[in-house]
Amino acid sequence: MAPGRARATRIAAPGPLADRAKPHGTARRGPRMEPIPASTELSLRKSRGRRVVMMSLNAVGETYLGHLARMTGIERNRVRYILHGRLPYYRLDLSLVAQGLVEPVLTATGRIYRITTKGRRKARSLAKRVARGERI
Repeated sequence: MAPGRARATRIAAPGPLADRAKPHGTARRGPRMEPIPASTELSLRKSRGRRVVMMSLNAVGETYLGHLARMTGIERNRVRYILHGRLPYYRLDLSLVAQGLVEPVLTATGRIYRITTKGRRKARSLAKRVARGERI
């Protein structure tokens, strides 16, 4: 800048959109989701059954336990253990329900299992990894 020349500054004109302007890439759609803990990542990486149940629930949205067992080819009781936990096979705090990836919903005809927004987000990221050829 040449000496003696004043630097031009641009002042935003007041208006209804002036206070709503955000830098590029900062706009969010809906409430901010908390990050998925590392324990969830590790439990899904180590347990093929958890991954299969989660991806199957992501495909259908919500279903009964028996239908989920038939879809995945896993025994019905083992699917229940995956969803709710059963020591010594599946830790209670790493079950899909306890981590908030799946929620049980009581209906007039029984209990159905529905994937949550957090679970759908995790299943989507797992599917992208598989598509890229990453080893899970």
